[in-house]
Amino acid sequence: MPPKLERPAPPYQQIANEIRTRIANGDLQAGDLVPSVRSLMRDYGVAIATAQKALSALRAEGYIKPERGVGSLLTT
Repeated sequence: MPPKLERPAPPYQQIANEIRTRIANGDLQAGDLVPSVRSLMRDYGVAIATAQKALSALRAEGYIKPERGVGSLLTT
């Protein structure tokens, strides 16, 4: 059987993982603003769809909730 290839995680997962790590380390706490799509695009050099997908993944997991007129807030 051929060896399995090790591939890095997709960029949106890498971004979401870094935000999860910041939560676990206490850098982000409940009620804090999570970086916006535009700041994720600028900081990581990714497309808007990638930044949106990272935040969507965190939202689906219950880490963040969008707040109209404010941005995304950390819920945990």
